[in-house]
Amino acid sequence: MYHLLYDKRGFLKLMINKKNIYKMPIWKFTTKTKRTCNGVVIEKGMTVEVVTPTSSNPLNNPQGREQIAAAFMTKYGVDMKKAGNLTSGYLDSSMSK
Repeated sequence: MYHLLYDKRGFLKLMINKKNIYKMPIWKFTTKTKRTCNGVVIEKGMTVEVVTPTSSNPLNNPQGREQIAAAFMTKYGVDMKKAGNLTSGYLDSSMSK
């Protein structure tokens, strides 16, 4: 039997038979401003959460940016990649604590 739980730092952890298997941080990304770019309208305050296998910011690697873009597309139908908004200039990021 397995359980998904959060530890004190906000990491999602998988427990199988009461043993810690893996801890994964949850990152929250929020748009900073309202913007229209390449026909994509982005509203201020749009927020998604992304679970990653490491504690490094997903904005700093291509796979992480793909994951963030997919989360915005799934939740809001907004193509952040096409708008060019997958940078810290346009997104606030924080790891759950």
